[in-house]
Amino acid sequence: MLSAGSVVSTADDINRWLYSFCNGKIVDSKSLDKLYKSDKKYCYGWFNNKGSFYHMGNTNSYTAIDFVVPSKKIAVTILSNIGMYSDIEKLAKELCNGVFKIKI
Repeated sequence: MLSAGSVVSTADDINRWLYSFCNGKIVDSKSLDKLYKSDKKYCYGWFNNKGSFYHMGNTNSYTAIDFVVPSKKIAVTILSNIGMYSDIEKLAKELCNGVFKIKI
């Protein structure tokens, strides 16, 4: 998967990074607290949804959606090369709402 930042990766690698990020291995706990306790809807590159955080992006025909719920230790990555951003966004919302009972 090639992102706008020219990162070539896999869903598994990104999920490992998300897990490390949420567990203070990439940024310190003080920085994470600023994100987790923010009342802003968009903070430090993440959309904040009352305890769950997500980031979506696309370039050319590639789409990536990541979401994390630190309190439940959930991190999910969806990567696609079909170019249908709205379909992938819908899939992510259905997954969050249906499986994890988290509205994004």
